[in-house]
Amino acid sequence: MKVRTALLLFVLVALTLFTVLNWRAFTTPTQLTLLVTTVEAPLGVLMLILTAAVVVAFLAFVVYLQASTAREARRLAKELHSQRELADRAEASRKS
Repeated sequence: MKVRTALLLFVLVALTLFTVLNWRAFTTPTQLTLLVTTVEAPLGVLMLILTAAVVVAFLAFVVYLQASTAREARRLAKELHSQRELADRAEASRKS
């Protein structure tokens, strides 16, 4: 297992453990101001939801980035292959 993967897994387990141990504090309703109105909701749960949304957005960006890089690599490999064939044909015609 890579060090980065182990570190990420450790942080995820620690965050989960922290959340489970403090669930009562996470679910305690708090008065929240939303610019034009005030609502009573559990701040901890809202913060967990926002954190999860940011993580999902980041993962979607990473998947998009890897897919576009793979497409570009395939395109460049195809172009390199065609240029290599062109050079081989030119070399063969020069020898003939």
